[in-house]
Amino acid sequence: MRRTGLGLLFAGAVLLLIGLLLSVLSGASAMPSYLADWLFWSSLPLGALPVVMLLDLAGPGAGFGLEPALRGLLWLTPLAGLLLIPVLVRPAELFGWASGHGFAAPFGQDWMTHGAFIARSIIYFVLWSFLALLFVEPPTPAAVHRRRGFAAIGLFIYALSATLAAIDWVMAVEPGWSSPEIGILVVTAQATIAVSAAVLLAGGTWRSAAPEAAAAFLLIVAAAWIFTQFMQFLVIWSADKPTDITWYLHRDNAFARAAAGVGFVAGFVLPVLLLLSPRNRRRPRVLPAMAVLLLCVQVLDMLWLITPSVRHHFTISFMDVLELAGIGGIVVGGCLARDPARYRNVEATHA
Repeated sequence: MRRTGLGLLFAGAVLLLIGLLLSVLSGASAMPSYLADWLFWSSLPLGALPVVMLLDLAGPGAGFGLEPALRGLLWLTPLAGLLLIPVLVRPAELFGWASGHGFAAPFGQDWMTHGAFIARSIIYFVLWSFLALLFVEPPTPAAVHRRRGFAAIGLFIYALSATLAAIDWVMAVEPGWSSPEIGILVVTAQATIAVSAAVLLAGGTWRSAAPEAAAAFLLIVAAAWIFTQFMQFLVIWSADKPTDITWYLHRDNAFARAAAGVGFVAGFVLPVLLLLSPRNRRRPRVLPAMAVLLLCVQVLDMLWLITPSVRHHFTISFMDVLELAGIGGIVVGGCLARDPARYRNVEATHA
């Protein structure tokens, strides 16, 4: 398995180099695809972090079966930070502030500069890496109470830094656009990705032993994600500001409407209809199928968040797929390069 992981790391790096070469030859920027796909794959550790802290806040047993997989994903946090480097080096291909479309207010001009952007991104990953190291191992029985206090503080730090990061990496791609829900929207999407991946990594033993727990985790994150999507649409629609509506107009072509419908049905309706049934939850293929379906929807959602703001319409390009495979090869290779058994609860059979 470790040899497979190293092979995937190499293959992912090769695919990213091919993407860079194609971008240079065609004259079209690969950065919108790269940022969207990086947001998806970086969600494995970044989405796992708040979920793990919530589990520690709830106390022992709250994440039975899923907890080892979520904690195992936290080891990928530094790798996610390293993969952000191309975005930090070439912001002018993504963000209006880096290509002359600055802010009128002095604070905005100081906040959105290249140096400040790099510094904030480094600070985010230093904080998240520290939190990942703090929560990567479960607490001992004697340290449960102290860990609850750390989790409460960590959740506050994460909520603040993740909101600022969403503004820097997602909202700033669309010049003049603002959304008060962008932070929670990105966090819920990341949590959906992390939980779905953890359900797959945790293995069939846990899914068979505790199907209700697995289904509950998937339903909670799917419901949170669709609710924040609806709230953002409702707030922007009711405010009726031209600069905010433009964000949706860039996503108003026929393909975008079809993608939104598919995302709603596959990312919420189907999981609810299937996972609310006790009989379906106990079928060995239903839970992993729902987890894979949610991951596919979230790939679509990350592309939806980023690429139309640059292309002014929503479509899926060859570069989107290539960058997804390249970054995915590196991240999945990083997962498999360590012992995969750490993702599984060896006591799952007692449930």
